[in-house]
Formats: sequence, structure tokens, C-alpha cells
Amino acid sequence: APACTALVLRLERRLASPPHAELTARDWSAALLEKRWKNLRKLAAGMDRRGPGGLHETRIAAKKLRYAADALAPLHGRRADAFLNALAALQDGLGQANDAQVALQLLRELRPVNAPLAFEAGLIAGVLAGESARHGEASAELWRRLAKTRAFWRGD
Repeated sequence: APACTALVLRLERRLASPPHAELTARDWSAALLEKRWKNLRKLAAGMDRRGPGGLHETRIAAKKLRYAADALAPLHGRRADAFLNALAALQDGLGQANDAQVALQLLRELRPVNAPLAFEAGLIAGVLAGESARHGEASAELWRRLAKTRAFWRGD
């Protein structure tokens, strides 16, 4: 995909001219991943209290960390698998909650032309709201699992 190619080219450019000559690619990747991890931790800590907007922000942070972690994991060996799997599960859960919210918003923008359609739209809206809440709660549990998983880029 073009976005992936652009990311790889940006990474190559950064790695070819690191800010400090003694900085290794592994050290640089660890610093980048740690920055993304801290941002995700900050957003995930309160995601269940901030509603759909908080879930969406957390989903974007998880997505950014996942793309970086997937690209940089080979620098850190096989110990990345558990973290990547837990991160993928969180991103998927947050994505499902977001999908339900987007569908609910689109449904609210429709103008049913008669009472039976309005009734059906109301039923669907109830199901979507329930799905969004369910996936939001599941995402909170997925976050707790990820938070307990060892960050593969750390030396500990």
C-alpha cells in the first residue's frame, strides 16, 4: 500500500541520519515505540469515561502503535508476538466499537418517511448503541490485558 511504502521510506531516511551517531536502529525504534506506548496508555486510562470520542482517540493511538510495532518488531526478535497479538485484539475491539458508533450516527442522519420505518430505525439504533457499549467494555478489558503484556522493545 502507498501509506506503508511512505512509512518505510520515512523510516529509512530517519535511520540513515539518526540524531546521534551512536544511536542504533534498535535504540531508535525503542524510543519511538515508547513514545507511542505512552500516548496510548494516557488515552486508554480514561477511555471508558470519555464515551465514543475517547474510544476513537484511543483506537487511533492503538493503530499508530500497531503500525510502528509491526514494522519495527523484527529489530527486537520473536519476543514481540505476545504484545503484537494483544495490541491487535485491542485495535480490533476499538474498531468494532467505532464501526457501531459510525453506523449509529449515519442512522440518525436518515429521515424515515413513515412511522414503520421510524420504528425499525429505532430498533436498529438500539442494537447499534448496545453493540457500541459492549465493544467499548470489551475494549477496556483488552486494554487491561495489553497493559500487563511485556513491551518487547524494553530491555527488561
